[in-house]
Amino acid sequence: MSPVEAKRALRAEIKRKLMQLSDSDITRASDSAMLLLGNWNVFRGANTILFYYPIQCEINIWPLAKVAMKNGKVILLPKFNDSLKTYEPVIVRHELDLSPGKFQIPEPDSDEKIHQTNKLDLLLVPGVAFALDGSRLGRGKGYYDRLLAVTQGIKCGVCWDFQVLDNIPAEMHDKKVDFILTPTRIISTTSRFENEFSS
Repeated sequence: MSPVEAKRALRAEIKRKLMQLSDSDITRASDSAMLLLGNWNVFRGANTILFYYPIQCEINIWPLAKVAMKNGKVILLPKFNDSLKTYEPVIVRHELDLSPGKFQIPEPDSDEKIHQTNKLDLLLVPGVAFALDGSRLGRGKGYYDRLLAVTQGIKCGVCWDFQVLDNIPAEMHDKKVDFILTPTRIISTTSRFENEFSS
């Protein structure tokens, strides 16, 4: 089986598990993940943080972004650049400053970017699955891979515990994360930031 075929099969398997989740499952898991994230020293020390807006049973950590905004952190969300066919990190000044984007996912209304658009303190990244070595399986379009390729900062995948696997099919263009956040734990996938890791 080729990597492309293996990825397709794994996406289908994960989707079946996600479709079995109830609203109460998602709420409980999201609350647990936000508690871990909010107490993590990497998150507490970050001034510029890229969040994501959850879709299709993803862990919902967006409420923590609204709290972080009020506490003075610079919060960003991915905004799709149709001409470049990629996402770019754009600042969110208020939780209401969002509109459905190209894929009907809420995006910032403005195009305001940080002065160094490639340098963030922390990037919180969704995915279909993550491996213990930091490999990430996305939805197959490569949009997040292109964003991660040009953005510096600590990268943390966010997912359910069943989405963390020993290994996943990977290709050269797939970008890795430094940590993985689930509702029960924070996993370090690299020694690069081991002094900053604390759950």
